[in-house]
Amino acid sequence: MNAITKFSTALRLLKHSRLEKRHPDARSLIGLIGKVESPVGAGGAVFVRGELWPAHADAPIASGEKVRVIALNRDGLFLVVERLAS
Repeated sequence: MNAITKFSTALRLLKHSRLEKRHPDARSLIGLIGKVESPVGAGGAVFVRGELWPAHADAPIASGEKVRVIALNRDGLFLVVERLAS
């Protein structure tokens, strides 16, 4: 293997590993507990498993409240959450 091929392969592997760390399989987040960072309703953000995720909920949820991830939207672009029962 020449130097260019080795470099190209190493770069491809590095890029793939960085993407996996940044965007874990979002389906594995279903059922996990998170904390609301910005008010959730039609939009907002929650902190789950060490990362900030865009989120939606059926009812408004204030910052600081704990939520459970119940689903992903169809495209997996945001989490659907519900307020944890007290």
